[in-house]
Amino acid sequence: EPIASNTPTTAKALRAKFDQTVERGWSVDDSEVVEGVAAVAVPVRRADGTTAGVISVAGLRASVLQQELAAAQVLRQAAQQIAEAMAAPKVIPGPMDGVETRAHDDAQTVRAPSLIVKAGALMEALARERIATSARLTQLINEPVSSVYRLLATLADIGWVEQIGHRGAYRIGGKLLSLANEFTRHLDIRRASLPVLKRIHEATGETTFLCVRHGTRAVCIERIDGVRVNSRV
Repeated sequence: EPIASNTPTTAKALRAKFDQTVERGWSVDDSEVVEGVAAVAVPVRRADGTTAGVISVAGLRASVLQQELAAAQVLRQAAQQIAEAMAAPKVIPGPMDGVETRAHDDAQTVRAPSLIVKAGALMEALARERIATSARLTQLINEPVSSVYRLLATLADIGWVEQIGHRGAYRIGGKLLSLANEFTRHLDIRRASLPVLKRIHEATGETTFLCVRHGTRAVCIERIDGVRVNSRV
């Protein structure tokens, strides 16, 4: 069923959109997901030609569609920069038990990640996917199948992940959620800020977030959804 006025709902419509996207190298979403909202998107390609993801810009359709070509050009440049950054060798600090590998011909040393770093990468991937198979996690963190199986088994033993049914997919475990809840329960800022968030929401109708800074990132600990635009969490 369509969720907006231009939602493609037939194989013919999807094929036409797909062919157009392949031909010009970018796509436009005009009131296909959210009414009155348009987006321009460009794929990010790995060195082997496969797609790593998509970078996009979205806004009110009148504004976005007027700048469609310019947006596509800027996004192409950004996608190229992201692809080059992905291809560059990464140095991961930490205890590595003396294991080292060589990257490219310049002999730059790239140290293999520790077990804790690998577990952290797996947990972040699982948080993004919400539910994922071991095969999918293997692709996401680029680790051998055997390593991912061992990590999942260890994390399941301590309750940080849980398997859905026998030999099923995995999701974040209840133990980790309880630890997170214990952390946020003691944050008085949530209780103090909620009336302010509500006033902002009532005045603007927009989605209102309360975030706590963590290094160069932020963790959302409270939110009130907007009334006009569907949020993509």
